[in-house]
Amino acid sequence: MKIQMKRKRISIFLCVSLLVSFLWGCSQNAATETNSAAELKTIGEPPVAMKEVTQDSYDSTVTFRLKIPQDWSIDIWRYDKILIYPESASKESDCLQLASTDLSGMATSEKDESIFQSLFSGDSFPYEESIKKTFAQAIGMEKNLQDASSPLDYLELFAPDPNISYNETDLPDLEFAYTQYSGQNGTIMKAQYTYEDEGKHMENEYFRENFSYFIRAEKETIEGLSVDDLAVFILNSITVE
Repeated sequence: MKIQMKRKRISIFLCVSLLVSFLWGCSQNAATETNSAAELKTIGEPPVAMKEVTQDSYDSTVTFRLKIPQDWSIDIWRYDKILIYPESASKESDCLQLASTDLSGMATSEKDESIFQSLFSGDSFPYEESIKKTFAQAIGMEKNLQDASSPLDYLELFAPDPNISYNETDLPDLEFAYTQYSGQNGTIMKAQYTYEDEGKHMENEYFRENFSYFIRAEKETIEGLSVDDLAVFILNSITVE
């Protein structure tokens, strides 16, 4: 990944994207509402014909068995994530990303699984607080990128501070929405947050109750197919060996 220093301003969105690429974090906003009123849906039939595939983790310690669309592929990406994507599209931009909830988040130093699982008990505060801290981390990263002058300075940019403080007025307006799906292998929670930064941006994350892996997507549709329909069906189908 190349870091361009020619422009003085690097947007918050770019900083967040850089951190996500390196650390795969979840982030959050300190809201007063919980997800107890999240809409409940049933997982229906897949939108297209599916096939069953297997994929080993990078270190070959885990084998995933899951269902994906017939003309899609699956592949390891950057050692820690699995991409699920149409064979006719760019796998890095038109994809679903599968990762472990055990990976540390951008603004946390502890494992994040408890943050994700709290969503299922009606408590969205830890998840949203983590998102806010991630944006605060990105704002600090933007400033540090401008001031960095040595390799050590750049390395220090990627040291998440779990106690980072932030001011609400310094963050973009974050809006959160939650949808629950009742699946055969446990409840699935979709957590979506949107924000404005030189345009509207959206992140969708899908978690399965008591399951150590989740799916992330940045689009609403891929190749004309609903990301929601695909993500919840695929996540519901996953078994781990």
